[in-house]
Amino acid sequence: MQKVRKGLVTALLFLLTLGMGGCRRDSSVYTAGVEETVQIQTSQTTEKPAHSDLPETESGTEEELREPQPETARQTVGYVHICGAVNCPGVYPIYPGMRLFEAIELAGGFSQEADETWLNQAQQLQDGQRWYVYTREQTQELSQSQTQQMDPAAQQSVQDGQQLQQADETDRVNLNTADKDTLMSLPGIGEARAEAIIQYRTEHGGFTAIEEIQQISGIKGAVYSKIEDRITV
Repeated sequence: MQKVRKGLVTALLFLLTLGMGGCRRDSSVYTAGVEETVQIQTSQTTEKPAHSDLPETESGTEEELREPQPETARQTVGYVHICGAVNCPGVYPIYPGMRLFEAIELAGGFSQEADETWLNQAQQLQDGQRWYVYTREQTQELSQSQTQQMDPAAQQSVQDGQQLQQADETDRVNLNTADKDTLMSLPGIGEARAEAIIQYRTEHGGFTAIEEIQQISGIKGAVYSKIEDRITV
């Protein structure tokens, strides 16, 4: 009996040993699987995101820099009234440093009757100004009115200047109508050159400008400089 009991105890111990060893194997496999799973999850979460092809800058990515930026609006500092001989008279805003010609462009530009030379178009604008663009007829009337308002001495000076200019034009030799003797009265113009002038105006239908006389042989440089103030067409 004792031998039998010893055998049963031995068998039970053997079975228990086998059972405990199996649990350890199962536990080891399960634990290894958990560790592997944890390692995979950790590697996925700690993996650095792929970088964009667009380089980053201090102010943002290149893609952000490529976005169109809004234009800086001009600061309005006042208004001016443009009227008279323009296509669209009215009140227009002005910005720092704006000139009169720019305001006239805003008003549609000059009309066909406008005298573009009367105003200083480079004048810098200021808030509250009113600019009237005159017609050529109006500026002519203004000029005559200003002359009439001059004192008698100033009026006489203007009239004398006009008469001298007319007399100067009369005393000049007309290249298209002067005869040979009159042409020969000019310094440096002899008989041959006078005849060449007459021949040239006959063949070409007359001179269109005094500079054209230089097309004739021998009338250039020093000769032309002597007669340019004494000839007309």
